Amino acid sequence: MMVRSLGRWPVVLGTTTAAFLVFLVRSWLDWRFVYGAFMPATDGVTLGLALGVYVLVCLAWLVAIVGIAREVRAAVKAALVLAGLLLVLGGLATTFSLCQTPCATPFMDVANFGGLIIGLEAALAAWARLREPA
Repeated sequence: MMVRSLGRWPVVLGTTTAAFLVFLVRSWLDWRFVYGAFMPATDGVTLGLALGVYVLVCLAWLVAIVGIAREVRAAVKAALVLAGLLLVLGGLATTFSLCQTPCATPFMDVANFGGLIIGLEAALAAWARLREPA
């Protein structure tokens, strides 16, 4: 019964939107606290490429949210991939290798664990929606 309620269109839309917002928070915190250690401020090419990737990912996520609002199944698949890869797997990779707890700032820990929880919920809601007949 819980899988059916998780897979309702409004739940998928809400969890996907929340996952996107958590991704934005994590991105802003990464740009503030993490990327400075990996790339010098004068490296414009790397900065431009990284920014371009973030813009494309955000655009893909926004298109998925609009598609879910219109009840398009392909958008649910995109949301499943985005939440699963960027928030769940990315959060686990961050926890175990990049920024082990305690991180540079408590905000990073909150954003990372929040991303894990919201990302897992969004991925489960998308998965439950995809299990429903078309």
